[in-house]
Amino acid sequence: EKVKADVAWVQANCPITNIRAQMFCQKWGFEKMAGIMKRIHNSFLISALLKWQDFVEFTRNKERAEAYLKYKGSRTVVNMFKNWKRKKQMVAWNSWMVEVYAQREAEAGAASIDIQRVGRGFLGRRRVYHLVRFRGAVAIERIVRGFLARLRVERL
Repeated sequence: EKVKADVAWVQANCPITNIRAQMFCQKWGFEKMAGIMKRIHNSFLISALLKWQDFVEFTRNKERAEAYLKYKGSRTVVNMFKNWKRKKQMVAWNSWMVEVYAQREAEAGAASIDIQRVGRGFLGRRRVYHLVRFRGAVAIERIVRGFLARLRVERL
């Protein structure tokens, strides 16, 4: 349309009677038309390239989003598994600690019974020792008193 307007202007303003001038005008019109067609073609190519770049970027972003969602999903599963594993370990740890505390209490009870037994044995042996010593002292005193009494009797 623009080319037609330019050709019409040239024909209106420049009377063309010469065949060379007509050929020139036709050639000039063709070049102008070719330039316009080339620009239209280039704009189509640029538009297609931009659309392709947008599509590639969209696809790349979509893949990244899918990868991120997979990562988040797998991370959630991994975290659930870790939490489950920690719970199981804590249950096992707590039951083990209860068992250890029970064993400690049993050992402490057995040790206190042993200490009491040893203490009673010591006290019993000490009592027997003192009783034997006391009886021995009584016997010695009896013998000494008898001896002293006999001496007194002899002196009289």
